[in-house]
Order: sequence, then C-alpha cells, then structure tokens
Amino acid sequence: MAFLSNMTIQINRSNAGSETATTDTLESQGLKWISLVILLGIILFNLLVVVLLILRNSKSRMRFFVTNLAIADLCVGVFFVLPETLFNWFDVPWNPFVCYIYYVYFSMVPFYVSTYAIVVLSLDRAYVVVKPLATASKGKLYRYGLTLSAWVIGCVLVIPYGVFGTYSEEVVTCWHDAPRLVFLYSDLTTIIILPIVIITVCYIVIIFTIRGRERHGLLRGETNDKGK
Repeated sequence: MAFLSNMTIQINRSNAGSETATTDTLESQGLKWISLVILLGIILFNLLVVVLLILRNSKSRMRFFVTNLAIADLCVGVFFVLPETLFNWFDVPWNPFVCYIYYVYFSMVPFYVSTYAIVVLSLDRAYVVVKPLATASKGKLYRYGLTLSAWVIGCVLVIPYGVFGTYSEEVVTCWHDAPRLVFLYSDLTTIIILPIVIITVCYIVIIFTIRGRERHGLLRGETNDKGK
C-alpha cells in the first residue's frame, strides 16, 4: 500500500509538472505574439501619422512640432520594441554591434526625445502667446533649432545607458548593468519631474497672459463686446 501510495504521488507530481510546463509554454507563446502585434501597431500607426502630417499642405509650426513628436514615437518602436521583440521573444542571437550601438544606447534615446518634444511644443506655444508678433517673423531656423534641441538633449541624457551597457558572450544576451536606484532617480528627474515643471510653467504663463489681455480688452471677443 505504501508503494502504491508513493507511485500515485510521483505520478501526480509528474502530471502537475508537465501541466505547469505546458502552461508556461503557452503563456510565453502568447506574450511573444502579443509583443509582435504591439510592435507592428506602434510602427504602422506612427508611420501613418508621420506620412499624413508630411503630406498636408499646411506649413504651420504646430504641424512641424507634432510631426517631430510622431517621428520620436516611431523611433520608440524601431529602436526599443523591435530589438526587445526579436532578440528576447523570438530568440534571435545578440551580437556586440547590435547590443552596444543599436540597443544599449539608441533604444533609450526616443523616450527622452519624445518627452522633450512635448516640452519644446509647450515652449513654442507659450512664446506664440506671449510674443505673437515676434513669432510671426521666425522662420525655419527657429523651428529646426527647437526640434534639434530635443534630439540633442535626448542623446546627451542617454549617455549613462550606453556607458553601463553589457554584452555577455556566454549567455549571448545584452542588458543595462547599472545601479537601479541611480537610473531610477535619474529617469524620475529627467523624464518626469523636469518636463512636468517646464510644461506646467509654460501653461501657467499662457493662462495668465490670456487672462491679462482679457482684463485689458485686448482680445478680439472682448473688444467686439465693448464696441457693441
């Protein structure tokens, strides 16, 4: 009886182990294809937005800055989600060039660029409201200068990720090897706190400028009401 009992326990354990392995395999397969769908969605939809914005005849600064933001979001899919999907989920072998150049450094650049593209857009909106006549004379140098500043800031702030990148030939994998708290506080400051502060200040300036003009009757609607 004891022998039969032990045999039953072993059979149950083996069945449970095989069921767990099957469940893990199904979950990994599901996550693999979900990540592929997310990758295709990010690339296709952002590419569509970029194409539509470029094909429009409008030459406004707003369209220009929104196009820059869409390009940065497209780069998130190309430089971050694409290698994550191919190398980690579809078991494509890493190599030093892809690890150190393509993934470790450039995979993080679009996150910073897309964040500071929004900051640049907010700064432009505040400048337009505060000095509308001055902005009318600004040309391509103004637009390209602001846009390029977002990319330069992104490339500079991501340098620590490139420095702490690691490629292992033994397990053929690539990752960022750095103190987690250092990156946590760094990202928290540069991607969240600082951009939020700048954007908030810009819109506070916009609100107070508009309210000040309303009080002095400098807005078109206010002037028309007084004329009546």
